[in-house]
Amino acid sequence: MHDRSAGGATPGLAAALAAIGWHSVGEPSPEELADYLVELVDACITEHHDPELLVSETARLLRDNGPLLDGGLPPVAAYEPAAREMLERYVRVER
Repeated sequence: MHDRSAGGATPGLAAALAAIGWHSVGEPSPEELADYLVELVDACITEHHDPELLVSETARLLRDNGPLLDGGLPPVAAYEPAAREMLERYVRVER
């Protein structure tokens, strides 16, 4: 996980973000956001071992980097289905 080069986790996470439609957000790109996700996944694997915490942290990251809707942010819980789908897509890909 610590390898963030082309062979590390970032490309797979970026592909999972793209698969859930993150390209439509614009900035940050899936690749840029994946760099932050690597840290969350790494913390789950090496520190807290709590997949639900990973989903919650990923949802918060998506919310904080997504578009503002009517000038406000929806609750983090609104992003949990997208976070869960993105993480499931990431872990299902054979590497």
